[in-house]
Amino acid sequence: MKILEAIATLDPGGAESLVSDLSIDLVQRGAEVKIFLIAGIRNERGMFLKNRLEKVGIEIIGSQSRKPATAQNLFHISKTLDVWQPDIVHCHLYNSAVAFSVARLFAIYKSVVYMRTLHSTEIAEKRSRIISKYLCHMFDYHIACSSSVEEMYRAFVGKSKTGIITTIPNGCLLADEHTDARGKYEAREQLSLPQDSFIYCNIGAFRGGSLVRSVKAQDILLQGFAKAFRNQNTVHLVFAGDGPTRTEAELLAKALGITEQTHFLGNIPESWPLLKAADVFTMPSRYEGLSLALLEAASTGLPIIASDIPEISSLKPGDGWLLCPIENVTALSDAMLTARNNYKEYLKRAQEQSDIIRERYSIEECGLHYWDLFNSAIKNKKTG
Repeated sequence: MKILEAIATLDPGGAESLVSDLSIDLVQRGAEVKIFLIAGIRNERGMFLKNRLEKVGIEIIGSQSRKPATAQNLFHISKTLDVWQPDIVHCHLYNSAVAFSVARLFAIYKSVVYMRTLHSTEIAEKRSRIISKYLCHMFDYHIACSSSVEEMYRAFVGKSKTGIITTIPNGCLLADEHTDARGKYEAREQLSLPQDSFIYCNIGAFRGGSLVRSVKAQDILLQGFAKAFRNQNTVHLVFAGDGPTRTEAELLAKALGITEQTHFLGNIPESWPLLKAADVFTMPSRYEGLSLALLEAASTGLPIIASDIPEISSLKPGDGWLLCPIENVTALSDAMLTARNNYKEYLKRAQEQSDIIRERYSIEECGLHYWDLFNSAIKNKKTG
């Protein structure tokens, strides 16, 4: 089986992590996998993923590209299709889906099953609805990363004819044990975080038209933290991630008077050091798909504070998580105080429930579902 995975770039995003982990899992199952990047590799996280992939023999095509919307890139895609002749093309996110939906029209080789994975309930991804509708008709399979995403996609499609719609929950590499005191000490030292503090962490890109419209709602988190812990120097908030709204977030932290209590690490190659260093993981997102950062954090046994949206509440394994109404600063602040004041209780619950996350959302479980779907799709293509 020859599989061409396609995505814009390798960076700290969840979709990019899924592409990397899934590609390695598929190779281990016997597939031949290549990854086509529409816009190359641009940061330390991307180079980390590139090295992981190349160690298992996965070729990365287009790692030096910079401009996705060019005739040269489209020609490169169609040539790759004709020369390598994959059985499956599997696209992730908007740019790769658009590029491959156009390039396939110029390819001579047609015996390909085209699939795309939908990574968020924001189906149109703030792009053109016309193009998003066009993409519905250009793929044979549309794979939602969660049941919530599938529901939103079916509502978006309506009665229009489209390819097969199905759900395969995201999976990722998960922690196989909880962090002990020594591991927490070493992680905090590595990240230059205070050893004697209670640490809330957040992992996610700073994206959106502005901070108040950001996907991960870092503005709500900063306000909630300030309401609960301003001037309490033994409580800190740590962000991992970068993007256009990071500067706004830093200015908001200053305006709220919590500059000394907040840390902006930028993009980090791996999330594990921060998850080991933290006491609580926070995710007050405005919308999600199926967050790999959330799954990783839950697998370590960290208590979770997150927004009560279907994409997150459907994952909740038990009462070790505190879920809050979306964009509700007071509710988030109260949840942070509750977790801090009853920490041993919530930590115990979260650690007991981490096994459920490991069982349901491992990359092995996810990879098996994709493997079965790919084989079935190839068989149907040949017989139909």
